[in-house]
Amino acid sequence: TPLMTIRTRLTFLYSSLLAVVILAFSAATSSVLNWTLRNQVDETLTKAIDDVHGYAMGYILSPLQDSSPRGELGMPQINSLSTPGLYVQIWLYDGVSKRPFPNYASPSLLGYADSLDPEALGEDHAVRRDVIVDNVHLRVATAPLVGPDAEIRGHIQAAASLRTVDAAIDRLLKIMLVVGALVLMASLLLGDILSRRVLRPIDVIAQTAQKITAADDLSRRIPYTGPNDELGQLTQTFNETLGRLERLFNAQRRFVADV
Repeated sequence: TPLMTIRTRLTFLYSSLLAVVILAFSAATSSVLNWTLRNQVDETLTKAIDDVHGYAMGYILSPLQDSSPRGELGMPQINSLSTPGLYVQIWLYDGVSKRPFPNYASPSLLGYADSLDPEALGEDHAVRRDVIVDNVHLRVATAPLVGPDAEIRGHIQAAASLRTVDAAIDRLLKIMLVVGALVLMASLLLGDILSRRVLRPIDVIAQTAQKITAADDLSRRIPYTGPNDELGQLTQTFNETLGRLERLFNAQRRFVADV
């Protein structure tokens, strides 16, 4: 198989570098977007936990908690609990077995008795994790309820669906893929055109050298009207070499004729 020409190598090198730049830009853009959207979700979950925390602690410290029925906190309506797409659970520990049981949950979670993040109920610090609940991708924040005796009396869990975040990232990656493919195709075409234009003087030099060799005509010179760059200096040097060879050849021919 014939070797690739310089023009082809330059085109593929240019396109490869552009592909790397596009991939890096796409990864950075998707990462920044993902971080920004998740940060907004985390801020919403933190605010929801803060809204509920005071009422939950009031219930824990209330002397009437033993007579209050399990499953209800008797708290006033909290906006975070009824916000669409936001799920809040309050888990209090049974004083005997230290076993968590649900005492209050968002209306959208009625009938759902499991914890949004069961593993986080054993933590003594705030936790934020991604979990899958009933095939739904959720971002769950869990914060402990610490009593005056420094003992953990329960946990608050707030969750929000990451469906919008995942859809936004997926849509962005698809757009980047299509745009990147179009840009690469355009770069291949543009790179070929530019490489042809840049390497045209070299083609002229090669063709002139072939004609000189075929015709034994050292009077030929390489035409060049471009700037005095590397190619211009190469053309000038080649023409000077041809001139010197022509003078030497003529001198040799005169010498042979004289002999």
